[in-house]
Amino acid sequence: MKRLPFILGLGLACSHAEAANEVIKPKGDPNDPGPKPDPNKQGTYDCMLKSMEEKQVTEPQTGKITRWGKPEKETWNGYVYWAIRLEYDLGTVFGKLEAVTRALIRNNHVHIWLYVGSDEWVP
Repeated sequence: MKRLPFILGLGLACSHAEAANEVIKPKGDPNDPGPKPDPNKQGTYDCMLKSMEEKQVTEPQTGKITRWGKPEKETWNGYVYWAIRLEYDLGTVFGKLEAVTRALIRNNHVHIWLYVGSDEWVP
């Protein structure tokens, strides 16, 4: 095996992974997150369900959600968002754990999903 192509391929693979995690800055006034998301009849939020259906994230699954939070304004990365917490059961190699994430929403569209506390991206 030739080392140079392998190393270059590894570097390109890593740079692609970083590019996939780049945040696209939202449009509009940084201080205006748009209208406050309203819960539907079931007490869930349509914009978050749509985001999960469109595979924006793969980890929170609708059948494993244990608690939906209420929208609260939050500033992240210089922009104001509506943040809604979501608690769900997560199966791991160590057993079932409860994960807590939040969806950052602007104009009733989920911009990004982050874990509460660490601000890591939700897969």
